[in-house]
Amino acid sequence: MQGGAILAAGFLSNAVGIRVSSKLQLGLMALLTALLALAVGVAAPYARVENFVPFAPHGYGAVGGAASLLFFCFAGWEAVTHLAGEFRNPERDLKRATWLTLVVVGVIYIGLVSACVAVLGTGLAGSSVPVAELLAKGLGPAAAPVTAVAAAVLTFGPLNTFVAGAAKLGSRLASDGVLPRALARGAGPGEVPTASLGALAVMASISFALAAAGLLSMEFQIGAASACFTAVTAFGLAAGVVLLRRGTAAWYGVIVAAGVMLVVLAFSGWALLVPAGLAVAALLAGRYVARSVSTRSLPIAPRAAAQRDATREHVL
Repeated sequence: MQGGAILAAGFLSNAVGIRVSSKLQLGLMALLTALLALAVGVAAPYARVENFVPFAPHGYGAVGGAASLLFFCFAGWEAVTHLAGEFRNPERDLKRATWLTLVVVGVIYIGLVSACVAVLGTGLAGSSVPVAELLAKGLGPAAAPVTAVAAAVLTFGPLNTFVAGAAKLGSRLASDGVLPRALARGAGPGEVPTASLGALAVMASISFALAAAGLLSMEFQIGAASACFTAVTAFGLAAGVVLLRRGTAAWYGVIVAAGVMLVVLAFSGWALLVPAGLAVAALLAGRYVARSVSTRSLPIAPRAAAQRDATREHVL
């Protein structure tokens, strides 16, 4: 019930408009950063160096499997690229936002993970809410309301961003002819992508209902989503190898990052079938769109001939 309410709130926030949604998001992220910093700070006196020994108790192979699943937690900051058209100066502001996000997310995640291991030790594996336990260590009974606020922000903040980015991406793909034109409404800067947002709400509701009914486990959905995020990141980096100028520091950095991401992707296991299936479907859809566009651009006589050829191939 609570999950459904948070999901609905995310769509309602974006239905109001990107300006309201972005201001809400900025406030939530500032609050989230403060809460996580508080959790690390109040639990720091309880840290023990011996909790880091052994460093990989289940072997380094387990690190790869964990990295594959946990990429679901790290992914998401790149969703802002789908909102590039909303920036006043995308070339300048998007670059700044990307670097700032990388630094902030990196520092917060490394600090939080280090604190969890140092404070909770072997108990971390059995903890369902490590942040709550960190807060409880330092704040005692007062940690309960703080934990509730942290849980709400942790859940709603990323959801709000993903909904905004995915809805705008869908409308712009539709305006480019990749998706049905009916979804293109609201693709312009500052506009609400109502049709794309509605389609996304329907798909999210179906996914949520399947998980709630026990027909499609949340573990599988998280694993599949993580595999998709990892695949997009890996192949996006691979594209950078081609697009960036050879021999530069950025080019070498992208090669290293792409290699790391491909290794992480390999640990996705059966979940790899999901991004592979989506990739095949995207290629087939792209060919269909390209064929439709080329057919519409032909004069009437050649167009009729192309239609006859297509019919003949279908019959054979």
